[in-house]
Amino acid sequence: MRIVGGQASGHRLVAPRGMSTRPTGERVREALFNMWQRRIESARFLDLYGGSGAMALEAVSRGAREAVVVEPDKKARAAIRQNIRHLGFDLQVRLVAMTAEQAVNLWADEGRRFDVVFCDPPWAHGVSDIVRSRLAALIESTGEVVIEHAAKADPGEVPGLIRGETRRYGDTAVTRYWAERQD
Repeated sequence: MRIVGGQASGHRLVAPRGMSTRPTGERVREALFNMWQRRIESARFLDLYGGSGAMALEAVSRGAREAVVVEPDKKARAAIRQNIRHLGFDLQVRLVAMTAEQAVNLWADEGRRFDVVFCDPPWAHGVSDIVRSRLAALIESTGEVVIEHAAKADPGEVPGLIRGETRRYGDTAVTRYWAERQD
């Protein structure tokens, strides 16, 4: 696994060992960041289900102002820390040790906003009702939420957001949601 674009393009990343983490594939990352070309520059990026941290690191590599990675698992956080240090992104990437549910509740209550929120939960569980109910409160008025899911699964609606397109990449799909209609 490697960074596919931007200043750190080609750098290898480590992923946590075991089957509990399924990093977003390079093909899917490249497709998403190609869609986000203008949106990602100077953006505040949130990866709610960190895993290896690849999405947040890719965002910073491509010009995001800051990225926050939420990851409750100790082994996964160790891999993410290693990736952050390896790329020299210590100042731009913040790693937070909590669950996605804890993070959305805390930041929605604080009024913290992001330009892009990426959700790649364990596919067997999907995005929890708690996270789903708070996502709209976490994005800027022109912000976007993306949920990665199994191509055969329906990621469902997100209260307060407009459901956009779903794109499939083999057995993986991503569905986009916006606070307001995008042109």
